[in-house]
Amino acid sequence: PRPALTAFVRGCETWSKADPNAFLNPNLPQYGQYKDWSTACQSAAVLHSVDPNSLDTRNFFQSWFTPVTLTTPDAQDGLLTGYYEPEVEVRLAPDAIFSEPILSKPTSESALKLPRSQVNAKTSRVIAYGRPIDVFFLQVQGSGRLKYADGRILRAAYAANNGQPYRSIGGVLIRRGELTREQASKQSIADWMTRNGPSAARDLMNENPRYIYFTEQAIRNGEGPQGAMRVPLTGMGAIAVDPRYHPYGSLVWLDTTLPTQPGDYRGQRTGVLVTAQDTGSAIKGPLRADLFFGSGEEAGDRAGVQKHRAHWTILLPYAMAGPGHS
Repeated sequence: PRPALTAFVRGCETWSKADPNAFLNPNLPQYGQYKDWSTACQSAAVLHSVDPNSLDTRNFFQSWFTPVTLTTPDAQDGLLTGYYEPEVEVRLAPDAIFSEPILSKPTSESALKLPRSQVNAKTSRVIAYGRPIDVFFLQVQGSGRLKYADGRILRAAYAANNGQPYRSIGGVLIRRGELTREQASKQSIADWMTRNGPSAARDLMNENPRYIYFTEQAIRNGEGPQGAMRVPLTGMGAIAVDPRYHPYGSLVWLDTTLPTQPGDYRGQRTGVLVTAQDTGSAIKGPLRADLFFGSGEEAGDRAGVQKHRAHWTILLPYAMAGPGHS
């Protein structure tokens, strides 16, 4: 639970700015008011400042929170997928390999709304150039690290999207019969693009009309990208959720299957404690989550094969979790 402690403390820092008497989410009163969590937040901050890797982390969560099983009338568990922050090699000028622009948000509304097939280096300011496949998956993840030839590393943070609907290119390949549902992963899609060449790869990418624009940011102390809660995401300690059902900052224990190494489709049964700090267009429903695996290639190879069922147990402060919370 150590990554969860770091993530929880970061969320508490945001909560500390809120009205103590306000609800975490007025539409989700079962999660209580900010003041219901304040003492646990203070205790977490003390533990984290002394030693974030302390063996007392597990005792902290067991002492301050009680588990409450979460199910729906239709399901006992939900789907857990994974995402990550890619590291993409880039150049300042295009060449035969680094040919795809990474673009900043357009200044005109008409340019902002263009579908992917009509977006190019002339429709907005270019941040850098990368390999087409890398740039596409950078957009799918929503942020990433740009590694320049001179050794500099900057973050490409999400700035805007073009308002067009998202369409899974993995789903396109499945409908064509070129991949099975079990085969559809980041790596298998990238392999398909490599085998079929740049022209076919671009046509496939254009099947998804949504386009993501970025802004450059410095990377502080190796922190992850910001999620929807506006705090840096913690690898293996944060998830994206549907905010209609879970307030940002809330705690969840997931009984699930996780890959033990890159490319491990089968995975191993385990449990993981996480904090809800992000969302995504594909994350819909009370039992749907996307686990942030961290930054870099290894995190991507694990996130790309994460697609398993997960049983949810939410953690509520002991003072709140009485009758009516079961």
